[in-house]
Amino acid sequence: MKRFIYIFLLLLGINTLYGQSRTDLEKKRKSVNQQISKTSQLLNKTANNKKATFQRLNVLETQIGTREVLIQDVAQRVAILDTMIDRKMTVVEELDDDLAELKENYKKLIRQLYRYKISKSLLAFFWSTKSFNRTYQQWIYVQHLEKYRRVQATFIQKIQTDLGQRINQLEAQKTEKDQLLQEEVAQKQLLDKEKANKAYLITKLKKREGKLRADLKRKKRYKTQLSKKIEKAILQQITAAKEAARKYKKKKALAKTKRSKSPVLESIDYESAASKKFAQQKGKLMWPIYQGKIIGFYGKHQHPLFKDVQTNNNGIDIQGQYNSVVRNIYEGQVVSVFTIPGYQNAVMVKHGNYYTTYSNVAKVYVKQGQKLKQGGQIGTIGRDSNTGGHLLHFEIWHNKYKENPAVWLKR
Repeated sequence: MKRFIYIFLLLLGINTLYGQSRTDLEKKRKSVNQQISKTSQLLNKTANNKKATFQRLNVLETQIGTREVLIQDVAQRVAILDTMIDRKMTVVEELDDDLAELKENYKKLIRQLYRYKISKSLLAFFWSTKSFNRTYQQWIYVQHLEKYRRVQATFIQKIQTDLGQRINQLEAQKTEKDQLLQEEVAQKQLLDKEKANKAYLITKLKKREGKLRADLKRKKRYKTQLSKKIEKAILQQITAAKEAARKYKKKKALAKTKRSKSPVLESIDYESAASKKFAQQKGKLMWPIYQGKIIGFYGKHQHPLFKDVQTNNNGIDIQGQYNSVVRNIYEGQVVSVFTIPGYQNAVMVKHGNYYTTYSNVAKVYVKQGQKLKQGGQIGTIGRDSNTGGHLLHFEIWHNKYKENPAVWLKR
């Protein structure tokens, strides 16, 4: 029985561990599948658009990376199931051995009870012995044997039931493993197909190398102009903040003698609180466009076509639908609205000492100085001049330092 209890606790621990791992992996798998679904929609939309071949290459690269993550997750689940199946098979074999041993002992017990003629009446049993004391002791012994028999019968039934459940679970896990292996094969086939499409697009695009390099230089120039505009606007805000701080020092003594705070003090307190509130939203902020898909990531990257070219992105490029509404990700105030070559209109919103910039906005709904709530409409997404797709360039700055917007948005 001790062995059975040990096996039961072992199985309970294994099942709990597997349940937790399975839940985590299932959540991740669901998220990755949603990303693949979004990217597949973009690929379908750009399939017949000759101008969108470079955009299609970017989307394909994203799709390939996402699908590789999915394949790794499937392989991880298969590995967990392999471990579970091996352990459960061992436990099932041990339970089966225990059950056989219990049944054999139970047979011996029945035979022993039979020898004592347990089926006879109590009176007949007493008359069958010469000594009353001995008769009584034998009767007590038989009662213990009968009680033990009932306990063993219940225990055997318990093991049989549990063994049947474990075998069913084992079969279910084997079926799940087979399904996962089939999914892994299917995903690898899709991955091979996407890599082949990528190679085809690269070959096709290289035939237009001269034009593409010229486009890259022009886009780099546009990015530099955008960055300078943002830096200039932020510098103006920092200068204004320094001036407010100077006035704060000057009026500090006066503020102490009055019950109500001066407008300068209230402004400084608001700036500090707004910065703190925005910082606390890291990883929780809403997306600037509904059902957007990142196709251009933050930071430095090797160009997929030209090995001698490295691109640098100060923010992220989010693919969206035609006429998608650009939304303010968190409450703040519009501090700048300007036009920039290659990005149409850009809108900068201040959140304390954090700034969000929304570029490539076709129609602008806001004006400088306007206060916005979270989710407030800024404008509509514009068309990208190079690809023909609809794209939003989004940046987050903390004072004069650039941040990776992807880690700020809700996952």
